[in-house]
Amino acid sequence: MRLRVTGVLWAFEALCLSSGLAFGQDTHPPGSDSLWTRPELLDGAGGPKQALRNLGIDTDVWLTQFYQGATEGAGPHEGMYAGKADAFVTLDLAKFGLWRGLSVNVHQEWAWGESPNFSQGTLLPVNTAWAWPTAGDKDKDTSIIVTQKFGDQVSVTVGKFNMLDQAYKTPIRGGGGYDEFMNIAPTAPVTGIIPPYLLGGNLTIKTEPAIFSLFVYDPRNAQDWDVIEHPFADGVTINGSVTIPVKIAGLTGYQGFKVVYSNENVLDFTDIPDLFLPPPSASGPDTRELGWFVAYEFEQYLYQNPSNPQQGWGVFGYISDSQGNPNQLKIAWFLGLAGTSFLPSRELDRWGLMYFRDNVTPVLKESVAILGVDLHDESGWEAFYNFAVTPWFRITADAQFIEPGLATESAVFLGLRNQIKF
Repeated sequence: MRLRVTGVLWAFEALCLSSGLAFGQDTHPPGSDSLWTRPELLDGAGGPKQALRNLGIDTDVWLTQFYQGATEGAGPHEGMYAGKADAFVTLDLAKFGLWRGLSVNVHQEWAWGESPNFSQGTLLPVNTAWAWPTAGDKDKDTSIIVTQKFGDQVSVTVGKFNMLDQAYKTPIRGGGGYDEFMNIAPTAPVTGIIPPYLLGGNLTIKTEPAIFSLFVYDPRNAQDWDVIEHPFADGVTINGSVTIPVKIAGLTGYQGFKVVYSNENVLDFTDIPDLFLPPPSASGPDTRELGWFVAYEFEQYLYQNPSNPQQGWGVFGYISDSQGNPNQLKIAWFLGLAGTSFLPSRELDRWGLMYFRDNVTPVLKESVAILGVDLHDESGWEAFYNFAVTPWFRITADAQFIEPGLATESAVFLGLRNQIKF
């Protein structure tokens, strides 16, 4: 049944591909009359989406499908079909009679199928987009945030945040697993101190030299309803960051710095053997504060199209450090190249190549080794090419070569991804 459904879906894609190749890739603004050049399938001139925008309601619907599996590794070698639907609604409340700058954003997700995430001994997801919300054992989730802007410089946002939405915004490596890289390392770097969904508030101040942000949130994953009912019951996390736009030889980029502190108490890794080896501790396992986390990241274009600066390619990188115990990761970093295609007339295509390494906290390695578990650092390569059949329909080929943290055998994951933006 899975193969039959997959065949029908990919047959539909082949039909779109054969039709789309006859057309160019000129980018038209929303409301374009051409089916093949509009940014979204249903966003034609005078269409319903344009009519809703005039009323202060902006809508987007994405359908993303994956066929991905391992060809090498310690686990099963099979292709798996998975899918995800995302619905976005933004309400401009000024057009509803309220004050200027007030808006509400709703993001609803649905996921189905199977994914090779956490297989072959890997510690982290190889399919990021599908990991939201499935890593929390959910097949759907809703995020709602309310934003008040004070001019163009200051904004305050509160609510339940989907952190993949924040990761989607980076210009070169971004995509959140939908458009570019699929592995979580570059798309939504794991920190051990920032949950995938969080409940809290953010203050952003934009100045001429830099953008400052202060996030205060519950340290627990907000997919748990108890977080909504009893916020900050286990502590608080404070997350401060600064982003500095940079121009080198006329080419744009940015440098970013992040400092995070959490007073949530979680399991002390040195106590792990006591949970499994006799005699058991009468007082229960010890806990420690999550403590501090710092990160630096950058993106820098090495080429930009003079007529459209959003088209180009460049280098990106990231490195983070934490206090370790009780954070699972000590140091994590990645480095890569990505951007739009070099091929003539394929300016909407995207490509990327990157290497990552996640270093597991030494105390955690030592504690599980007592129990006979060989836990080590995880590293790997990823390469992708995203082919834009039309601006609203894309097909991506992806390859990942990983040295898993829980296996001694190297793993190879190959995948196809397609996305339709309605």
